[in-house]
Amino acid sequence: MSKNSFISVVIPTFNRARQVRAALTSVLAQTYRNFEAIVVDDGSTDDTEKVVGELISDQDENGIAIRYIRQENQGQSVARNRGTEEARGEWIAFLDSDDIWFPEKLERQIEALRQYEGKSWACITDARFVDDLGTDTTCFRRGGRGYVGMVGLDQGAAQSLAKMRDPFCICTLLVHARVAKEVGWFDPNIKYAEDHDFLLRLSLATPVCYVNSLLCSIDQSRSPEGSRCRPWDDIDVRLQGWQSILEKWLKLDGQLTPDIRKTVVHNLQCVHSAWANWHLEHGKYDAAVSSLRRALGYEISAKLLTKWMMMQFAPSMTRRIAPRMRVNP
Repeated sequence: MSKNSFISVVIPTFNRARQVRAALTSVLAQTYRNFEAIVVDDGSTDDTEKVVGELISDQDENGIAIRYIRQENQGQSVARNRGTEEARGEWIAFLDSDDIWFPEKLERQIEALRQYEGKSWACITDARFVDDLGTDTTCFRRGGRGYVGMVGLDQGAAQSLAKMRDPFCICTLLVHARVAKEVGWFDPNIKYAEDHDFLLRLSLATPVCYVNSLLCSIDQSRSPEGSRCRPWDDIDVRLQGWQSILEKWLKLDGQLTPDIRKTVVHNLQCVHSAWANWHLEHGKYDAAVSSLRRALGYEISAKLLTKWMMMQFAPSMTRRIAPRMRVNP
């Protein structure tokens, strides 16, 4: 692996003119200089094109190629996939338009990948989560990754991802283009956590090396009132996303270890149990019964059986206490 490998940075965006300026500026500030930046505008109606155009006009000064691609609104997965199709780099990195990188991010990852050349084709870093509620935690801490040392190999990433934790985030990933293409890029049929789906499939294909440093900042603030830029703020959108992902994973014949498969089945039970709660809260008793029946079909537990009995003999009481029983998907 060359210490000066060419990297393509893919930045999907939609109606985030102010944020995309900060994101792209953080990319241009990287100490590692051999890269291109590809901004894929997924049908924005704000000043995104103008903002990116202003930065492109300065590219002769910084020597970095910035490409702007506009498409009709088709969702983040399609935008990311379009960026990867246009990428010229041997390695590909992703950055959401409301997140930022710290200056040494790419340089530290290239160094780690050179250390594990032939063993790992993907590298991640830690990231700080920020939001409008004062959250103070990091990706590795929240995902339970007690990494030792500044760099290393994470052999258990797939199991953590199967548990629906986030041991690492897509905006910290640097991955070899060939390996990611073999895995299959982002699934446009999944509307929530499509990056989680991609990361699990990737972690089944290659060990992931890590840089145990905060090299990214991720904005997890809720959407403004009335905005639909983050529809996954709604519980039902998240539930449908997780259900689609988990059902897809069960079809990865021959790729899942028995432990990972068991975890996926358990999580499907939890998702359908959470669906039952959601339906009860919205007064849809028949749908709740159907969801609970599906949950029991995946895995039987004392908690589910208790809920089933309550729904048969005391549905109104079950509806009142359902929020306290919710499984957080």
